[in-house]
Amino acid sequence: MTSILPLVDGRGIDNLMITSSTASLIASQEGFIEEPRKSLDQKTGIVTSSSTTTTATSSSTTTNNDDSKRACHVIIVNAPDFHYEVIESTVLRYPLPFHKFNCTTSKPIIFDFLLYDNWLGKDGDISAGVIKPKYLNESEFWSWNTYFESYLQHNIFDRIDGTKALMNRVLKYSDMDNKTADEVDARIDVSCEFNQVSMHEVIKDDRLFCVLHSKCDQCTKLHFERSCFISPMWPKEQCTFMALDLPKFEKSELMSIASGHHQITPMEPRHKIDTGSDIEEGNPMYQPGSDTSTMRICVFGRNRNHTILSNLFAQVPYQKYNATFHIGGRDIRELSQVYERSGIDMSKIHIFFEKGYREYYRNVAQCNIYLPATDPKERPAHFPSGMKRLTGSIPQVIAYKLPSVMHVELEKIYHEYLVVAPVEVYNDSFESKVKALTRMMERVGGGFFLAATKS
Repeated sequence: MTSILPLVDGRGIDNLMITSSTASLIASQEGFIEEPRKSLDQKTGIVTSSSTTTTATSSSTTTNNDDSKRACHVIIVNAPDFHYEVIESTVLRYPLPFHKFNCTTSKPIIFDFLLYDNWLGKDGDISAGVIKPKYLNESEFWSWNTYFESYLQHNIFDRIDGTKALMNRVLKYSDMDNKTADEVDARIDVSCEFNQVSMHEVIKDDRLFCVLHSKCDQCTKLHFERSCFISPMWPKEQCTFMALDLPKFEKSELMSIASGHHQITPMEPRHKIDTGSDIEEGNPMYQPGSDTSTMRICVFGRNRNHTILSNLFAQVPYQKYNATFHIGGRDIRELSQVYERSGIDMSKIHIFFEKGYREYYRNVAQCNIYLPATDPKERPAHFPSGMKRLTGSIPQVIAYKLPSVMHVELEKIYHEYLVVAPVEVYNDSFESKVKALTRMMERVGGGFFLAATKS
């Protein structure tokens, strides 16, 4: 089985550099006009607009095609019980100097996964300060491992450098010994700054590489040379990639809405993209004019200002579009109280906490409008002046082609990646937020996608 990558970026990666200038953006206090908005071919990695064409260039990270040598062997390391959403993209996108390894890339590269196993109460690395759960199903590892065994293990996938990756097995720390370590060509720690052992060893061990998630004050020049960041808020010479490889779904899975929700009829995405994949992709869109259709407006993630969000939802024409608001959070009781105080019809509010890895992303993929709910005031760490940390909602918007409503400063950061589905932006005022979300509801409810794809 071969997977087609949902999107190819590579901004800042030497072997996959995208260097086009950003398409013009005409901004105003109430939104922006896209003239022109670029499209990105998911299969080839080519970004195009009416004025520019740029291509993901050939790899400068030399591969080794000597068939007489063994297959390359890489271990993905993740000590804490989070960041599982980064693992697939690290396998498929992280550039490694294979020409320095005593192996061949003419054979699929074998990837093993040395992950958090505190859930066994044994020898897992707890340097991140994560408390050991008492029960197996309290860890995020368990559901990711189920997803791995069901959809990834023993399958071969295309990497963006032209090599192939074999998803092999999940290891426990007790499986590692000197012999196993000696047979490994490279290790990539996907939570490097959360693992002080890796941060110390990376400057000594030329087989260890890092994924960094935010500004790194402790990093030296050598750390940066052996690391990739998962956000584009870095100079182009720094290795970066976006974690866009998320669970994929058949169209029938997206039409089968969770119990208590109406069925949504899929509409086509704004741009038709030939991915070469047998997986049905695209956002299940609200179908205007149908009495049984529900427009799903979503906010997922922690540390959102739900007082503002509840008041926002109460001010938009949700009855007109039969809209429901889907809020993912951990403290369901507390969130319910916040939304009750806003005066909104609570039958339109769906609050949930989903532990299952794939089921969580199925909920995301079913959204018709997505709100990252991240702005420089409420969440400054996610902007260039702060910690330059990626907000997890952005890869979800890109990978699942979701219409989105976001702060204008957040859109500026990811403008060149938001090329398929429409975006509405707002400024710091509450009135601007209401207008932006209302505009998007009108666009989705008015069949914007259907008209755009037929034009």
